[in-house]
Amino acid sequence: MLGKFSFYLIDLLRGTSIMKALKELHVHQYLPKNELDAIRQERLDKLFDLATHAVPFYKNCRSYEEAPVLSKAAVMERYNEFFVTPSKKKLSKKTTGGSTGVPFAYYTTKESVSYMWASIIFSWEMSGYKPGEKVMFLAGTSLYKNDWKHKLFYKLLNVDVLYASPLNDETMNQYAGAIKNQKASVVYGYAYAINTMAEYLNRVNKHQFPDLKGVVCTAELLTDSARAKIEKAFGVPVFDQYGCNEGGISAFECEHKTKHLISTRAMYETNANGWLISTDLFNDGFVMLKYNTTDLLVFSDKQCSCKRSYPVIKEMIGRTNDVVVDMDNKVFHASFFGITLSKDSSIHQYQVTFDNDSLVLNIHSEEHNEQHFGDIYIPKIREHVRFGNYTVVMNRPFEKTPNGKHKEVVDKRKVKTKVYTE
Repeated sequence: MLGKFSFYLIDLLRGTSIMKALKELHVHQYLPKNELDAIRQERLDKLFDLATHAVPFYKNCRSYEEAPVLSKAAVMERYNEFFVTPSKKKLSKKTTGGSTGVPFAYYTTKESVSYMWASIIFSWEMSGYKPGEKVMFLAGTSLYKNDWKHKLFYKLLNVDVLYASPLNDETMNQYAGAIKNQKASVVYGYAYAINTMAEYLNRVNKHQFPDLKGVVCTAELLTDSARAKIEKAFGVPVFDQYGCNEGGISAFECEHKTKHLISTRAMYETNANGWLISTDLFNDGFVMLKYNTTDLLVFSDKQCSCKRSYPVIKEMIGRTNDVVVDMDNKVFHASFFGITLSKDSSIHQYQVTFDNDSLVLNIHSEEHNEQHFGDIYIPKIREHVRFGNYTVVMNRPFEKTPNGKHKEVVDKRKVKTKVYTE
């Protein structure tokens, strides 16, 4: 009861409706598919009507099917045309690190934020979590913000943060002690970071977590080998959680280890190439219809034995973000660079390349002044990441994967330290 009271207090202070959204998820999960489809369609019809009457970008759009698929670049090119005009709601600005190397900022509503957090909490509940129990975040700035409002929010949520950068034996030993001493019910965070900590725990073999109920991984692909290592290290089941908040996408893994997409939060489809295209049905302040998440998903027609009617994700492809490992063997998630660069609107795209002693930041911009960007960003990077040499280059061709995908980080070390084993 005390935990639920804290959640209601969060809603009162922030103007959100997380508990209402969570209760809705509890009801919706077992509704027949046709009822879920009807709820989603009703929400889409309402949003599309608003878009055609109050969003400049969609003023000439006659049907949802005719709406163009949006990339980050397309939104940024006509940014101001996606706001509902006149604005009737207070919007929150959100920034993504850019899984494709493109820093991206968008605006969202209290309703959308509420559904996002309800979906995350719902994923924790799959492990047996109850509102108010201790949760440890092993994460960086894409999950955790450091201003006083967010600190209060996490305090009421009963969340403590364990920073994902840097990760070394000393910090991971401290983190293990904190998880045990704080009697954490759930560890939640980046898959790569939790996997790195699992490798440490399995190596030292001295930590146990009697109060832990489950580990919930997010942000990157959770491989079978990583899952096995994490379950061995922490002694509890591992659950996968996926979200693309600018697209209104939330997915969770049930007790049968089946991934379900919460279909009443977003209108979704996959295109001919398999990319997930989605519309946040609760963001009626900055409307992005048919947003390309750039995540590659395969859906299944089969229903899970858990009897939930949410669609089943058969396979997730291409969700692993790379990491940078510096000369001290400290591990830095790719989002560190994305967040560092995201507030500079002159930067369109970037790529970080590193080897055993050097780091190169390749920035694409109309600007061509390497000295200018070097003076700004090299000191910020050097403050946390240690290399012998740092270089900024401008507008050089990016290195691509064999299938043509942009890589945010390129690892060119001759001798590589084992950080993440797939």
